[in-house]
Amino acid sequence: MKCPVCGRVNPPKAKKCDCAYDFDARTGGVPLPLWKRYRTVLLFISPIILALLVWALFALNGKLKWIGDPG
Repeated sequence: MKCPVCGRVNPPKAKKCDCAYDFDARTGGVPLPLWKRYRTVLLFISPIILALLVWALFALNGKLKWIGDPG
């Protein structure tokens, strides 16, 4: 049974979720923080973003003029 508050999957006969949601009374519970709910997505996307940033730095190397650079 999936908890409507935190999204955890619990055994079918569970009375309460680990987040303190009561399945019988349908009350309580503390939602998971956003980073824990979307941790799989973040772990997949963050290396891609890092690789794009590194590629952009190498691609723009020498083409950028910094403040105070001569020429």
